[in-house]
Amino acid sequence: LATHLSIPTSANSLFRLLGKLPDRRLGTAPRVLGVDDLAFKKGHVYGTILMDMETGERVDVLPDRTADTLTAWLRDHSGMEIVCRDRPSAYAEAVRTACPDATQVADRFHLWKNLCEAIEAR
Repeated sequence: LATHLSIPTSANSLFRLLGKLPDRRLGTAPRVLGVDDLAFKKGHVYGTILMDMETGERVDVLPDRTADTLTAWLRDHSGMEIVCRDRPSAYAEAVRTACPDATQVADRFHLWKNLCEAIEAR
């Protein structure tokens, strides 16, 4: 979008600005939570971004992508009915542990990637 609008910037600058945004609803979680990993420094430092999938707003950014960190966050923010997550098993384990009643679904990107991999395997 920045390129389309002729705004010179880098992905790192956009991530840095994203991390500086204030949290709007402390202590609550969205009904549909999106969980995905992101690179703070590509190939070296990764984190987890949490999104409200109904509004598109950022909920939080976690400093790593471990099951323990996500589990702790999920336990502190109850109320999710659906978790739309990335493929890592750490995310699946965290959701199963902290909110077992939530329905886990794959996001569109990963559904498409899974389909492509299944077709290529045939």
